[in-house]
Amino acid sequence: MNNKFHQASYFLRKNIKNFKSSDNVNNFNNFKNEKNIQIIASSSDVGQAKIVHQILKDNKNFFNEKTAIILNNKNLLIPVIYAMPTEIKDINVSISYPLKSTPVYSFVNYLIELQKNISDKNEYSFYYKDILNILKHQFLKNNNYENALEIEKFIKKSKKFYFKENELQLNGLLKKIFKKNIAINEISKYILNILEEIFSELSAENIDNHIEKYENAGLLEKEFIYNTYLAIKSLQTILNKEIEKKKDKEIMEISTFLSLLKKIISSKNIDFEGEPLLGLQIMGLSETRVIDFENVILLSCNENILPKTSIGTSVIPYNLRRAFGLFTIENQDALFSYNFYRLLQRSKNIFLLYNNSVSENNSGEMSRFLFQIMYETDFKISKKVLSYDINFIENKEIKIKKNKKIIDDLIKINEKKPISATSINT
Repeated sequence: MNNKFHQASYFLRKNIKNFKSSDNVNNFNNFKNEKNIQIIASSSDVGQAKIVHQILKDNKNFFNEKTAIILNNKNLLIPVIYAMPTEIKDINVSISYPLKSTPVYSFVNYLIELQKNISDKNEYSFYYKDILNILKHQFLKNNNYENALEIEKFIKKSKKFYFKENELQLNGLLKKIFKKNIAINEISKYILNILEEIFSELSAENIDNHIEKYENAGLLEKEFIYNTYLAIKSLQTILNKEIEKKKDKEIMEISTFLSLLKKIISSKNIDFEGEPLLGLQIMGLSETRVIDFENVILLSCNENILPKTSIGTSVIPYNLRRAFGLFTIENQDALFSYNFYRLLQRSKNIFLLYNNSVSENNSGEMSRFLFQIMYETDFKISKKVLSYDINFIENKEIKIKKNKKIIDDLIKINEKKPISATSINT
């Protein structure tokens, strides 16, 4: 509060100036209380989930509502859930998850590409790459492995680019997948029927009567399918109304509809429901406002993620936004800074994890907020760097003694088809 250049107190200073308080703000300085702070570097994003598992394993007293796992990167939700120790019975997820990061999105995307690339020469036929993408997907590998493998072998053996419907229909699900759909309203029904079939294979429950439950990670696939099903069904309802209005007139091109369908699914987020007062809490940083936790595990504490360096697109230029006091990138930094420091204020055990590997999407640098608590506070901070222990196997030289039989065999092979020195070495 006393540092007028610190972003964390930017909004507080503004509010205290505009709305005078009789209380002294220094009476509420819990941030200086003793804290156990550890900064842990991991060599990968998934590695952070493994570290979370180990932290919880080593601290059994964290298995309650006083502990929060904060995700700055939503894509780590599934690895973190699967990394939970089996002893933890109650978990509450208070963060939305992008549908485009789920297996069902990639599967629907493959179905859309399959329909887009159909060849209508002589008979309708499907492109081999689209077929293989679907056959190799986990939804078919899990429940239709033998049939998928049989078609995969047939495609590789045939050495053709396009395959007809009757060459690919081995069971009920494959008959539904490898089917040409001409009308726009048929395509949405086509995808819905396939999702219903896969959903019924995962459980005996009917998808229309499904009730949302999040008891364990094994049910997540069902929830992803269910939410995708609802998104496509709502689009189909709107489409049917438009078809009734225009009757015989064509509403849009099939390619346009497929692009629209893909856009709707990719923009949808899955909202999880749970009991906020029970069990270990998993949430985003913005969800921690006005909530205090005794134990905090904060993931993806990397620069450009905490805080974010981009702001939502706007037609109003930056200079005009700043001149009229509208929200700018500086305000966003202050908001992230406030949420970060407010979260740590009453916490006792704090684990700050970040990915130190350098890649196209990651600088490998820890967040500026971590540097601030290292150099601007008096806390004793423990720093660890965890990496994989990789041992290279020494390649042993292969030696084959030449004898008369080997020489005779090489001469016979050479008579049929000339061989080079390179082919002998390999």
